[in-house]
Amino acid sequence: MATKSPSPLVAIIRELETARALGCTTNAVRYYATLDRVAVRLTALRHSSRPVFADAPTIVTELQDLVARTAGLTRAQLIAPGNLRPLAQPRGLAIALCRELLPYGCELVGAWFGGRHHSAVLTAERVHRDRLATDSNYAALTADLRAAALLLIRDREHRAAAAQALRAA
Repeated sequence: MATKSPSPLVAIIRELETARALGCTTNAVRYYATLDRVAVRLTALRHSSRPVFADAPTIVTELQDLVARTAGLTRAQLIAPGNLRPLAQPRGLAIALCRELLPYGCELVGAWFGGRHHSAVLTAERVHRDRLATDSNYAALTADLRAAALLLIRDREHRAAAAQALRAA
């Protein structure tokens, strides 16, 4: 039995909820959907062309800083536009570590890495896996950065637990 495709209105609402969950900036966009021959006008949240840097959690910015310093870059250079190898390889490593160690989806990680599309995040992960399999130096560097990132995460968890205990006391 074939399933009925969702109405255009349902698709718009899903897109609105996704954009809101991503914390995207608000742009007024007119959507017209026909629901029982009635034109419905909605104002929806849409992805902005402007990256959402300020919304990145502190742990993501710390991880970006860690990878950038290791590569001899600044965080701004790491998340800047461009696909030159000296920028793209460390960025791909940072993206892969974020996806591996943190509970964030491709859309959010892409937004925090210069407003990149989720497919760029998936590509960075694939290239990272391929490079791990073929380059032992890269694998060793990744292992060191993963260990340092796990220390950052544990340290933040301990600080958060201590702060919560102080608030409860």
